[in-house]
Amino acid sequence: LILSISYLSSLIIITPMLFVLFYLKLKKLQEQSFKQNFPDALTILGGAMSAGQSIVHAFEYVGNQLDNEVGMEFKTMSERLLIGEDADDVLERSSNRFPYLEYFFFISTIRINLSRGGQLKEVINKINRIMFESRAMEKKKNALTSEARSSAKIVACLPVIFIIILKFTSPENYDFVMFQDGGKPIFYYVLISESIGFFIIWLILKTVE
Repeated sequence: LILSISYLSSLIIITPMLFVLFYLKLKKLQEQSFKQNFPDALTILGGAMSAGQSIVHAFEYVGNQLDNEVGMEFKTMSERLLIGEDADDVLERSSNRFPYLEYFFFISTIRINLSRGGQLKEVINKINRIMFESRAMEKKKNALTSEARSSAKIVACLPVIFIIILKFTSPENYDFVMFQDGGKPIFYYVLISESIGFFIIWLILKTVE
């Protein structure tokens, strides 16, 4: 019974942490996928508009050419515009789908040009160039910060590994640290130290950016 209670308590503590880590990782992968595919969408969009297609049909063309989330969003926008939905509403909903600075800038540019007119093709080509330059800088930044990020991952894994080893090699000490009042300061000290360490690493990475 005591082991069952200890196991349940461990799950209560560890499960939310794993869920948060999984969620953050998922969001990061989604952002990376967007940044990888969005420049291709802009290239296709610029080519379609250079061929004389309207913005709506250019959106549709992008959606047909790209088999990913970005392509699906362009196709969805074209379908909504073709059935007569308000362009501002369609574009605003789309900006909520990808809450990234590059996409917000793109959507804002489209909205301004649709309302006031202008050389939309040239603007899209400029955005495309900026995106490719940004991606090149991102790769350079990742190369410069790879060692720091690897160190952060190692630091993050050490307490978890230590707790797992402690649970199987010394169950009484594990229970003392995790569940008894006398051991709680040690547990909280580890959490606070980890948080401070991650904050310092985050500051270092921000200076590189």
